[in-house]
Amino acid sequence: TAEMFEFLDTTLSMGWGVVLQFQGGSVICKILTFHAWATDDHFFERLLDGDVETTTAYRRLMANS
Repeated sequence: TAEMFEFLDTTLSMGWGVVLQFQGGSVICKILTFHAWATDDHFFERLLDGDVETTTAYRRLMANS
């Protein structure tokens, strides 16, 4: 969890995105991740299923980070 880390730089990478959600009248951060995952509700499932296009995109993202 975040309590276990000291954040020295709080700047968000341009390749990352945030998905916000309303819950009980408040806005919460649902997910904070790279853009493809933040904007695609099924990215994780396809990644786990071994979808070639998704895993290739994920590997490319990790190689360029």
